[in-house]
Amino acid sequence: MKKNVVILTAPKERQKFSGEVEYYEQLLTSISEHGGMGFVLPLREDNILFEGYFWNNSLKQWQEVICPKPHIVYNRYPYRDGPETEPLRAYLKLLDRWEVPYFNSTFFNKQTIAKLFQGDVFLQHHFPRTLPLTGKTTLYNFLQKHRSIFLKDVNGSQGKGIWKINRIQKKYTLHSQQKVFSNLNFQQLAYLLQSIMRERIILLQETIAGITVNNHPYDFRVLMIFENNQWKLVGIGVRGASHGGYTTHVPQGGEVMSLHDVPVRPNPFHVKRIGKKIGVLLQNHYSSVREFSFDIIMDNHQKLWVLDVNSKPMSFDEKKIQESRLKMLTNIFLNDS
Repeated sequence: MKKNVVILTAPKERQKFSGEVEYYEQLLTSISEHGGMGFVLPLREDNILFEGYFWNNSLKQWQEVICPKPHIVYNRYPYRDGPETEPLRAYLKLLDRWEVPYFNSTFFNKQTIAKLFQGDVFLQHHFPRTLPLTGKTTLYNFLQKHRSIFLKDVNGSQGKGIWKINRIQKKYTLHSQQKVFSNLNFQQLAYLLQSIMRERIILLQETIAGITVNNHPYDFRVLMIFENNQWKLVGIGVRGASHGGYTTHVPQGGEVMSLHDVPVRPNPFHVKRIGKKIGVLLQNHYSSVREFSFDIIMDNHQKLWVLDVNSKPMSFDEKKIQESRLKMLTNIFLNDS
């Protein structure tokens, strides 16, 4: 019997669906080549027939189909909260009734991840000091302890919703993705941040001074997949910040680098150990986690620090990592679900 695999996503204006189309083409081709049937389902409230798409690799085109009842669902739904997620909640309830397994029911919330890490004896030593921003007093006190900090929106992703503050004595510099505000006193800094503090849930996090290449910071993207009842390290990529930039996310100006381009690389054994610890922690809190990535940085003493954990990793530019990912996911969908 052929297994039906559904990639869950959302509609997108003037396109068939949202998400990484090329990645979905590759994944559905791999599923087909190994004896399964794969479909993309853009969820809508009025889509009671489950109209979706099938990738015809011979014709190199998408064909409209009615998605059959799935054997497993790969959740790539792009929205976090709000009315847009109502179709997702309804569909996941249906899958629970059908007893159909699925990947990652929700995005990870940065505040939840911080609490999980801080409560774990091992991982707390690989996580920067982090606490919620509750007001100006909290911000001021944190900046007295740390001369460089990040502000992170708990629902931010792909480098969005991140600001950086540097302090030299009683003067502050605020970095946003678009502008730099220099030579501020604290009241000026607080004024610039008032809308952020009012409208968003923000975490304060100490900046880890990482190793650099040509004075540019870089960090590592690590992909983990749960296959054959164990967490496996799929691969480690490198991302560098642009000149003057403070995040390494490619959508925000970062660049893809090679492990051979950086002077110091982490020991894969240590990375895998951290990744497996994170995986167990996530599975204990979010029962359906089968895939995640995390960002790590090495400080000047070569200690590893986890900066972020991502529930729906984007495609990896590293060909070997992405090929391994496709192979492992296909095996999970058809043989290990």
